Amino acid sequence: MTQQTRQFTINILIALITTLLAIGLIEGGTRLIGISPQPERFQLSTLLGWEWTPEYDQLEDYKGTQFQMTVNQQGLRAPTTDHNYAIPKPANTFRIIALGDSIVASPGVPWDETFAVQLENELQQDFTTHRVEVINAGTDDYSTEQERIWLQERGLAFQPDLVILHVYLNDSRSFGIPSLRTAQITNFMAQHSAVYALVRTLQVASMVNQEDFRFRYIPALEEGDWREDTAVLTSLIQSADRDWGLAWYEQAQRTIEENVLQIQQLTTAQDIPLLIVLFPVTVQLYAEVDTPLGLTAPQQEFALFAAQHDLPLLDLLPVLQAIPNNDLFFDQVHIKPVGHAPVAQAIANALRENQLLPPDK
Repeated sequence: MTQQTRQFTINILIALITTLLAIGLIEGGTRLIGISPQPERFQLSTLLGWEWTPEYDQLEDYKGTQFQMTVNQQGLRAPTTDHNYAIPKPANTFRIIALGDSIVASPGVPWDETFAVQLENELQQDFTTHRVEVINAGTDDYSTEQERIWLQERGLAFQPDLVILHVYLNDSRSFGIPSLRTAQITNFMAQHSAVYALVRTLQVASMVNQEDFRFRYIPALEEGDWREDTAVLTSLIQSADRDWGLAWYEQAQRTIEENVLQIQQLTTAQDIPLLIVLFPVTVQLYAEVDTPLGLTAPQQEFALFAAQHDLPLLDLLPVLQAIPNNDLFFDQVHIKPVGHAPVAQAIANALRENQLLPPDK
């Protein structure tokens, strides 16, 4: 080794050691001020953009309500981290996949009170020789495209006898795929770095102040003037154009429909029955006026689409409207525990009416 090479190597080592010491000091200082790595409920995924972190198990607060969010080793919400679903499927098991976003995952609702679990209990009454399993495959903020990918790449391995696709009005939203290296580094930092936790906190806080913030419609939603004022209602829907307001745009409707048709193709190829369940937004339940946009236009459009493609459809808007309770929701869509039993009952009835359940043998 020449003197020049030796000196270059020493310089590299000094720079590396200095960098590591600086990182250690910053990390240590961040922890000294009371910030520590926080368990992340989601991790980046090169297949789906993001997915549940296996074995995540934390007491969480959702809109002032505490509940336990537990994810099993298969990346599904479950009662315990080791509550996994057998593959291959056991004999005499009637297995349903409840596919969807956070509405299916049901934040703020204890596991036993979620409509997925209550549906399982309700349907078990129809069977004496089969055990019913309803797999909660809801993942926060998933679009119908991500749900289709999950079903194709992960869900079919569970050998479902039935798929229930739960559609919400923002399910046309696109998503990004991280590179493998980005996913690996980010997921490691999320688990081990207090600095990462601090940066994430600051990042989320700054998003709220951005002009195009996805949830900028929430102050108007909470004020409630939209209930009696057509102009305010119309403005509210338009201001939600990065979330549920997308449903009033034709292209967004077509995007959802294209993905639903691909899911139908997947299930048909496997001879698996499919039921579509359509969730409303709160303004559709509680507005006392209509809007030139058509308050229920998304449901009407989707009903026409479902009929054209022979897709069994359950529209939950009239189901929820029939419940004599003005406080069914945590926010714009997530249903409080009180509403989960009626939803489960409506889904069970739709399955029976559409003859999507097999005879009990």
